[in-house]
Amino acid sequence: MSSLPDTDALISAAGANDAAGVRALIAAGADTEARAALSGNTALGLACEADAVDAVRELLAAGADPNARYTWRSRMSPARCVDRVALHVTGRVDVIHMLHAAGAELDAAGATGWTALAHAVSHGDLALVDCLLALGASRALAGPLAKTHQTLEALCASELAFWRGLEAVPNPKLADRIAAQERVQARLQQS
Repeated sequence: MSSLPDTDALISAAGANDAAGVRALIAAGADTEARAALSGNTALGLACEADAVDAVRELLAAGADPNARYTWRSRMSPARCVDRVALHVTGRVDVIHMLHAAGAELDAAGATGWTALAHAVSHGDLALVDCLLALGASRALAGPLAKTHQTLEALCASELAFWRGLEAVPNPKLADRIAAQERVQARLQQS
């Protein structure tokens, strides 16, 4: 059984993409499924969130569960995301492929119905949308998300309307964000 310092160290190493540290800590008995005390995140979830590719690879090789669910809690607000999985938080196509190869459920939905594909659409990330659709992710929405947005296209349109509503606020990155959301919207209309 791992000690608390090993758990903290493993989670730190995973978030920092310290593959050698992750490997050494696991060899010393650190639990790949341990949770961060403050956030509730798993080492794999944190590595995915940090786009720490090498740490993700080490954790999966050591048997970390790509479908482990956790409740993420913000350290700075009362915000919580219930029933998250690593696939919901990665921003990299190569990590999606690693998680999928390790058995990640492409259509795993959080408590509010958000899937990896819904997150990718919401973030306007065309590469992730294309990757998830190519791997066979379902376009169907579930849970509360399905009640507010019946389709992915409706979710995308809602996000686009939100970002366009901010155009009056001076922000040099806003045009890029709107353009990204428009590309996702066009792709969803094509497929």
